Amino acid sequence: MNIQSDQELITSVRHGSRKALEDIYVQNYPMVKDYILKNSGTEIDAKDIYQDGMLILHEKLSDPTFLLTAKISSFLFSICKNLWLKHLRSIKKMPKSELNEDTDF
Repeated sequence: MNIQSDQELITSVRHGSRKALEDIYVQNYPMVKDYILKNSGTEIDAKDIYQDGMLILHEKLSDPTFLLTAKISSFLFSICKNLWLKHLRSIKKMPKSELNEDTDF
């Protein structure tokens, strides 16, 4: 496997390389999955959050004016962590439905 530098990956993404995105995806998914599993999530949650994070990363990296000052892995992890924390906050705020004792199941 040819491991590219972050700058090479960014350049490849900006030139429309699907392979560069796949490399980023494969290299970084395990750390995001581990984080989500350790913080009340499931593997399905991890896949959903990671997919959303990859979309945001792709959008950012595709912008020629965007200057990444961190490693791609750190930036992507931060995106996913923030998405996961936002998700956890949103489900905590959801009102719990009360069961009516007269309800038939």
